[in-house]
Amino acid sequence: MTTIWLGVGLALAGIVMIGPLRWAMAIAALTLPMAATMVFAMGADPITLPVLTTLAFCLRHATTLVTKPQREIFLGLIAREWPLVALVGYALVSGMLFPRLFAGMTVVPAQDMARDGFAILGPHLVSVPQMGYFLVGGYFYIALRQSITRLGPMPLVVGGVIQTLAFGGMGFMQAILGLVGVEFPVDWLVTNTHYALLANVEAAGFVRVTAGFVEASSWAGWAAGPLAFCYALFINRVAALPALLAGAALAAAMLLSTSSSAYAGLFVLSVIAVAHVLIDPSPARRSRGLMVLAAGAGVFGAAAGLILAADPGQGFLGDLRMMLEEMTIRKQYSLSAIERGKMAQVGFQAGLDTFGLGAGFGTVRASGIIATLFGAVGLPGLILFAVFVAMAARILIVRPRTRQDAIRFAAGFAFMSALGPLVVSGVGLDLTNMIWVYAAIARTHWTSNAEAARGTAPSIPPSDSAPAEAGA
Repeated sequence: MTTIWLGVGLALAGIVMIGPLRWAMAIAALTLPMAATMVFAMGADPITLPVLTTLAFCLRHATTLVTKPQREIFLGLIAREWPLVALVGYALVSGMLFPRLFAGMTVVPAQDMARDGFAILGPHLVSVPQMGYFLVGGYFYIALRQSITRLGPMPLVVGGVIQTLAFGGMGFMQAILGLVGVEFPVDWLVTNTHYALLANVEAAGFVRVTAGFVEASSWAGWAAGPLAFCYALFINRVAALPALLAGAALAAAMLLSTSSSAYAGLFVLSVIAVAHVLIDPSPARRSRGLMVLAAGAGVFGAAAGLILAADPGQGFLGDLRMMLEEMTIRKQYSLSAIERGKMAQVGFQAGLDTFGLGAGFGTVRASGIIATLFGAVGLPGLILFAVFVAMAARILIVRPRTRQDAIRFAAGFAFMSALGPLVVSGVGLDLTNMIWVYAAIARTHWTSNAEAARGTAPSIPPSDSAPAEAGA
């Protein structure tokens, strides 16, 4: 089985390298989150497939830089992405230097918790692979931006839609079958015995929704972004019906996922959606947003009322109540919550013990992206990441006037929603996170067909400091 999946990965990487750029973009986006799945668990590490396709995409992009125009565009993008470039540089320096400089001064939740647990900081914790993943992830993000300026984001959108249909549909089926007591088979997906142990974990009698991912929180961390993307596409009337159907199925699966990460993603998404509805000057878009939010709130309120009225453990609704109480009220007392809390605490302490500079990128695997970043790259890294987030999220305050604005807005919305689960349970900025794709779309202006026909499109994207120009 390992040989088969490795062959699939190499074949896809070959298509990315020599096939049409549209295919390369779609495949790269489609395979990116598969590092967290059991489907492509090749050997001991499921990250193999997205590493192969991402590296192939980056190598393909690097070959275009031999031409002066493409090289100038690339350098211009690097200048505009100074917070991320600075963060990557600081991460590489800190990852190599700080474990030696601050050796013995603090304890960190190591990258390999199963092997090292909470370890004393030292040179043995230097993680070249983690630094390599982050470096490739940053380059991949800028390469995506440059590719979008040439072709637009639709290949990435198509890859994201296929993702949503595959993993969202699988999650919905698993949730529905779980409700009626039918086991959702995942043995045919499992190619790694270590992850197979996580396939059918139960909470209060319900099998957790994993949809082929290694665990419920991994699937939930992925699902928040596509759900926000579907919602934003619907209210802006871009592929409205498919977005509505896919989003509804995905929202239902997230509600039944028994994952605190899923609930965090839904909360962040809801807050942003409500805020946008309140300030949106477009009556039509505001009415569509209110319709979706009202329908969601109505269904949630009715279901909550029925569940709360049931006696725990008595019948179907009683079992649902036990599951929800297990994953919300009593979640803080679970072994998982205690372990995550301890990892976050130790991560923050590592940042404090190293004078706010961090213990070095790749040395800390805390629970929650804030604790991880502060522990690894300290206050400087945390500030740089916050600036990067603010720049990617700025599209949310721009009124969408064109289809391009709508797609960029949807990507910005998805980017911010995907950060919710990362804040709760994310362990790092891996290259296999979909936030790179969402941020690339949200931050990039591309040439429309009409502009190309008129010959008025700029050869270099306009400054990101004026996002309103996209709708001019």
